[in-house]
Amino acid sequence: MNNRLKTSLLLGLSFITIFSAAAAASSSSSSSSSFAQVSYHNPHLEKLSGGASGFSTLEKIEKLEKTLKQEGTLTLKRFQSGGGSAVTVLPGKESTYESAVGGLLIMQWDRDNAIQCLAERLQSQDCFNQGLQSSLKHHFIYRKRFLDYIDKKVSPGDSQMNRPHIRYNPVSLEELREPWGHAQNDALSLIGFDLFYDANENKRKLRDAFELSYAVLLPHYFKAIGVENDLDTGAWEDKRAVHASSLALVLLYLRESYEYVTRFGAIKYKIDGRSFVVDEALLRELIGKVSQSLYQILPDEYAVCDQSDTRSDTSKNRKYDSALVNALFVQTLCPRPYLIGLRDEKVSSAVKQDKEMKHLRIFTAAEVAALASRLESNLMGANGFARYPGDIWDGREDRKDIKGKEAQWCHVSPLLACVYGDLYRRTGDKAYFDRQVFHFNRGIAHIDSDFLLPEAYIVDKQSGKWVADANKPLAWGQSALLLSIDSLKQSLSLSKDKAKNKEDKQAHGGG
Repeated sequence: MNNRLKTSLLLGLSFITIFSAAAAASSSSSSSSSFAQVSYHNPHLEKLSGGASGFSTLEKIEKLEKTLKQEGTLTLKRFQSGGGSAVTVLPGKESTYESAVGGLLIMQWDRDNAIQCLAERLQSQDCFNQGLQSSLKHHFIYRKRFLDYIDKKVSPGDSQMNRPHIRYNPVSLEELREPWGHAQNDALSLIGFDLFYDANENKRKLRDAFELSYAVLLPHYFKAIGVENDLDTGAWEDKRAVHASSLALVLLYLRESYEYVTRFGAIKYKIDGRSFVVDEALLRELIGKVSQSLYQILPDEYAVCDQSDTRSDTSKNRKYDSALVNALFVQTLCPRPYLIGLRDEKVSSAVKQDKEMKHLRIFTAAEVAALASRLESNLMGANGFARYPGDIWDGREDRKDIKGKEAQWCHVSPLLACVYGDLYRRTGDKAYFDRQVFHFNRGIAHIDSDFLLPEAYIVDKQSGKWVADANKPLAWGQSALLLSIDSLKQSLSLSKDKAKNKEDKQAHGGG
């Protein structure tokens, strides 16, 4: 056995062992309906929850939705361009405008936009299309960003301002001159996922220059930068590293793209007179490389980083990071089972042998449960989730006085509610349903006394108390809440159907 194969097998066995131990722990810890007391920031919602049982019935959810609609808590907005701001500007609530402008969160981020699109898709295909088109149009206008890497005019190690910009003006869709950490493969992948997910679900072909351009440029760009080893800044735009959370989303995007190509054939499109092709071979190559790199890192966030990048985090590796919740959530949207259960060298040969890749899924149910449990055990606080241990950002500035009291973000529990809801509906295990209800209620508890959902809760400099940060309402968090409401309603409907079937069976003399 050669050294490379031996190392790969050991990595795989270590990975599986860690997951198995964590899964066992998570199973034992989920026997009760809650992990801790849910701390509400809004007295009216606390009263509406009904106490210990929380929001756990369809009737309560209906009352909750009515209240949140009346207060505008979950209202999402878009400009005529289709773009949206990271902080939602609500009519009649001047503080939201000041929040958006004061923190420069009036701008559009691709990541936030992609999650908002998925929430809007629950109610309106038109809103989804409008939002997605804003990102696709921006990248079409600035397609040279992709082409320069494909043509090797710039390299991945050059200034991040050379990368495709993932933050820009939401009205004009123009780039901003402000220096920014644009090396964000997860954000680009989320836009790609939305595009192909919608096409696959609606069984439609890509239909215009914006869609086709993005569809052919992104995989060639990822190949050019060596995405499997690329030092991007991840979901938090801070530490340049090979982030597992980014690679997982790259893999989910590639899988949806592959699904499309197997259905409609290779994607062929001319850009500025040049022909580009995305076929099964290219996608299989990328899937093999990315999956191998991902499984060498998991269950940690990164082990390889730019060690000279010490502004936000001086660590050489990061074991726990809430950014992984984005990929865990996105996988819940995939109705087709695809398990990448093979590791390292075996992956490439497996995808070549299995042309349709019908057996592939990014994470198994046990792996999802174990990864979620690691986040809960190491990052969950009373008011939200820390991004990662030692985080110094409080939404507006770096803080050196909050060690052990990192900002607690409000979008993580709602997304975990979706994750556990998916596990419940896939496995029928009530322990997962209990966790879904717990995290759903935590998400609602994050809403403040003004019925606004902040980005995070932070320790106030003067009082030392936990307070909502200045960025509210965060569209990312609003979208997560909307998605969690839909997921819980699905689970409650399933439970209701199961109960009815049991009654019918007993009525007819069944066991």
